[in-house]
Amino acid sequence: MKFLIVFAAVTSFFVSANAAFALDDALAKRLVRRFEQSDLVDDVKIIDKHTLKITPKNGTETQVNLENLEFEISRASSEDEITALIDIFIAGYAKTVTAAPRTVEEFKKAVLPTIRPRDISARMIASIDSVSSNRGIVDKPVEGDKIGNLSVYYVEDYENAAKFITEGTLSEFNLLTNEIAALAIENLKAYISQWDIQIIGDNGVYMFAMDGYYESSLLLVDAVWEPVKSNFKGHVVAIVLSKDVLLFADSGQPDSIAALFELAKNLELEGAPLAESNALISSPNGWQPYQSTSDQSK
Repeated sequence: MKFLIVFAAVTSFFVSANAAFALDDALAKRLVRRFEQSDLVDDVKIIDKHTLKITPKNGTETQVNLENLEFEISRASSEDEITALIDIFIAGYAKTVTAAPRTVEEFKKAVLPTIRPRDISARMIASIDSVSSNRGIVDKPVEGDKIGNLSVYYVEDYENAAKFITEGTLSEFNLLTNEIAALAIENLKAYISQWDIQIIGDNGVYMFAMDGYYESSLLLVDAVWEPVKSNFKGHVVAIVLSKDVLLFADSGQPDSIAALFELAKNLELEGAPLAESNALISSPNGWQPYQSTSDQSK
């Protein structure tokens, strides 16, 4: 794992990254048409502009999140590239529903943590409950540690596709939540070791740039923050806006903290909770909810 410090305006890096979240449901409708034209599914419906409910042929009804695809499309430069990305997405889905059952070892290697605001996750879980109750089954995503108003969830990350790990998945492999949590952290450390992580920032506000999927999960890896803490006068104040947007600043620089909250407010995603509610501060006991009067040791 290497760090590259880039002193550039943070806002300039959000033009493409946040474009995905400005999309209406055009992408979801386009995917519905593509799935209906394929021989993969019996039924497909739009839950919201980021989520499809898909019933594959001879398979189990699932929900498919489109955020990763939206992120990739936001960086596409042509219609041909967008079409190719959609083709890859559908091929990845086809692979997950037609592949032979994975072994427990394959599953363990694919586990990674993802951090989401808890009220966003609650809406997702409520939707799953609504879908599952029709079958007499409630299979919720596994929730790990709570960090302020955020929660750690877990995904199976395979080539071109990732899906939330549910309580049913744990039962399938006879695993416990704490086992999954430990696996996820070790896998995340191995995963980020393959990347040159950039620290981008100016005006005392910084962010990590990695793969566009697991930036917020870096909250869980202490080694990532050691060089940051050693160069800060105070404590690290961090704000998670989405799974790929993690902003931070030095509590010892009041102007930087003010700039952090101003930027976070300007970048807040539609439907997301207020940035202030997701603010955290580093402490000897890990990340804690941030308060303007916080006086915690590094």
